[in-house]
Amino acid sequence: MSATRAEVSQVFVSIMAVIVFAVVLLFGYRAITDVIAKGDRVAFIMFKTDLERAVRTVAADYGSVTVFGAQHPLTIPARYRRACFVDLDRRPPASCSTMLSPVICDAWQSAFDSGGYAAGEANMFLEPLGELPIKVVRITLDTNRNLMEDAADAGYLCIPTAANRLDLRIEGRGDHAMVSLP
Repeated sequence: MSATRAEVSQVFVSIMAVIVFAVVLLFGYRAITDVIAKGDRVAFIMFKTDLERAVRTVAADYGSVTVFGAQHPLTIPARYRRACFVDLDRRPPASCSTMLSPVICDAWQSAFDSGGYAAGEANMFLEPLGELPIKVVRITLDTNRNLMEDAADAGYLCIPTAANRLDLRIEGRGDHAMVSLP
């Protein structure tokens, strides 16, 4: 009879161990997932803040240039494939939705129809979409790489990201910034 009691006790201890292990695993997984999500959010907010500060600082100083690249990186969270800047004061092209996501095109069209930059909530978009809207100071875009603002420039510039880095060139124009590829 004592062997039966020992077997029951051992089975009970084993069941309790499995239950405790499962509870620890479940809560541990949730905690790790939560920490990772908060880390991603912090990385996004740091990127957003760094970008807004850099564009604002350069824009006010006519002729000043900041180039983000391998030597001077602008770190972007790895989940974003590209960053698209939009000049809200220019009319979106008719073929907008074939080049950009519908969310970007809708936001751009709404801002343009309502008065341009002042009416827009964002003029920089990430793909996939970021957690918060990003609105840097008023920008123009040099898409034909001639370091000038002209009618030949498209109203948007999408820059692919690589190695958690966004490479771009920002030039101060006094009341706005011109964004281009480095």
